[in-house]
Amino acid sequence: MEPLLDETLFAEVHTAALNAGLADVANRNTLFGGIKPAYKAFIANAGNPIGQLLNDLHHLNKRSLPDGTVPFRTWLRNAVLLTPETEEGQVFQKAIVVVDTKLASSLGITAANTAGFLATYPPDKLKQFLTATLNDKATALGEGAKDPLAILSAASTGDWIFPLLISLLATRIKDPTFVEFAQKQGLFPQISVDRDRLQKIIHTKAQFQDVLPWVTKLTAATACVARVETKINDQWRAAGTGFLVGPDLILTNHHVVQAILGETDVTACLRFRFDFKKLKESGRAFEGVHYFPIAGDKWKVLSAPSSAADEKTADEAAEPGESELDFALIRLAQPAGDLPIGGVTNATVKRGWLEPAGDTSLTQLAVSENLFVLQHPGGDALKVAFGQVSQMCSRRVRYNADTESGASGSPCFDAALNVVALHHAGDPEYSNMHRAEYNQGIPMHLIVAFCKANGVEFEKMA
Repeated sequence: MEPLLDETLFAEVHTAALNAGLADVANRNTLFGGIKPAYKAFIANAGNPIGQLLNDLHHLNKRSLPDGTVPFRTWLRNAVLLTPETEEGQVFQKAIVVVDTKLASSLGITAANTAGFLATYPPDKLKQFLTATLNDKATALGEGAKDPLAILSAASTGDWIFPLLISLLATRIKDPTFVEFAQKQGLFPQISVDRDRLQKIIHTKAQFQDVLPWVTKLTAATACVARVETKINDQWRAAGTGFLVGPDLILTNHHVVQAILGETDVTACLRFRFDFKKLKESGRAFEGVHYFPIAGDKWKVLSAPSSAADEKTADEAAEPGESELDFALIRLAQPAGDLPIGGVTNATVKRGWLEPAGDTSLTQLAVSENLFVLQHPGGDALKVAFGQVSQMCSRRVRYNADTESGASGSPCFDAALNVVALHHAGDPEYSNMHRAEYNQGIPMHLIVAFCKANGVEFEKMA
């Protein structure tokens, strides 16, 4: 029978148990608490505490009993309780993750990976998490809500593993450990830059010492970006991208919502879809949650049109007007930024919003500066495009980051993850054999200044 832990981790657990003094009789009784007495009685008597510990571990390091129980899981959890906030406790916790991941493998890759993450919760906190986010499931499971494998078995057979993942997202989006886990599942867009190169990129401008904190911050930003949808002939269709710039304020392009800007009440024909995700393993989509504009005519906070100059080729050299900033600021009926991600109830982590950079010196943008665009290309799940600034114009910034239809209204970030531009267009040259040379955005400081001049200032995150 294949052991639960390999030789290396088994040796670490053995050493940790010795160092923590768990070999004595009293601790042995505690470690076997919750395990059937007959199981403990079946283990050979070594005649001394240290030898008995080794005998116990060898016997425990086997798979489940005929009734499906796995005594080693219980032993390891008891060991964690006996060694709180110690290096030895961390070893036992690491072993729990490995054991649960292996045992959950029969439920599929997604369940196995999720098991490893759920195993980091102490039993009581795991039940608290499930109660806070999926209360009906926690109630049905009873004490099983303290056990990752019981949760995953129920979620897999009951087809609610995706809501479970979204619940994790709602509570742990700023946790680097979760970010690595969630990226493997496809819950966050992958960045098409290798880690070493990305490390160099962020060090040129950002203060991060490693890639993971940077990726974690970018991941938190994804919760603030939405797919803009309009209703045409009774069908909801993707129209572009938008993002929160306040608890209840969405920023997108003027041209994305231009057709309905004359309407007094657009609650029936405009909405914003957040948390639209696709699992990598199955391709299954989580449809996300919708927020609608506030009823009446208060939904239109401020806007500025696009420019005919944006349709001119480089050879025709035209300059957009001072107020031709192609943006629309829309007020929502609910403060999405103050509410949990994924529509999860009782989650303590708020969605948040992005803070537009108001730097008027343009030091945040320069030719060859790295740029990242968060977008819903073609109305699909969120993606990250990477490129560099190729040209700075007085009222436009051009870059080579790839975008597609549906990306209009996307936030553009510099290497320090400042929101420095609003993506709105591409190279207008559409002649045969012409390769598009750039994509284009509106420098964010111009939009911030225009809004301030018209009595609108953006709220900072607490």
